[in-house]
Amino acid sequence: MTDADSLEDWRAYLAAQYAAGTPVTVVYELAAPETEALTAVTAITPVKGQISIITDADALSASIAGSGWETVNDTTDVRMALADVDTDLEALAAELGLLDGQVGQIAEQIITPDEIKNIVVEMDEYKAMATTVSQTASDLEFARTQIAEVDGRVLTIEEYVRISGSNVDIGRSDSKTQLHLDNEGWDILEDGRANISARDNKVSAPRMDVSEALMMGGMVFRSGGGHLRLQKR
Repeated sequence: MTDADSLEDWRAYLAAQYAAGTPVTVVYELAAPETEALTAVTAITPVKGQISIITDADALSASIAGSGWETVNDTTDVRMALADVDTDLEALAAELGLLDGQVGQIAEQIITPDEIKNIVVEMDEYKAMATTVSQTASDLEFARTQIAEVDGRVLTIEEYVRISGSNVDIGRSDSKTQLHLDNEGWDILEDGRANISARDNKVSAPRMDVSEALMMGGMVFRSGGGHLRLQKR
């Protein structure tokens, strides 16, 4: 190797050697290879609520901000099975483990930002009954759903009381009749049409069947023998 007076002379020497086809070659011995064991990454299990993941290239961290809303004693599988049942209640009850005293009654509470719902399901091999109370900012509903086998057929009947603002509706799914109340009066509905209403200090009905007598003030209307008689009370 030739001594050089300066860095520029050294670089010029290396360039000349390369141009002459005899480049300077540096030979060195490699150190023994080393294997570095990586630290296992802990899996982040998905949970309800907002998850913030932060990394600085050396570390990864996650913070969870829960929503505060939860389901207590989830009975979704039971309610879905009841909604789909169409043949055999006994088989369904056995599948859900509701026979032989294993589970006769299940309760659930669902709390969300929009609604609070309480559900109680009671069941045996002959019938199933679910009572639900739902509350939102503007509505309150009480509903009872009964599923029973009649002559080999599965029947589902829902009874309800719904309160929405000043409106109250009471009805049953297997009946055409419904009672509606509001702050102006009340209506008895059949197939969605009012049969009789009480509003503005008067009662009205599109048709009325009087079997014996109709009393109005001091007068009485009576029917008999194909005639209508007007009498004093």
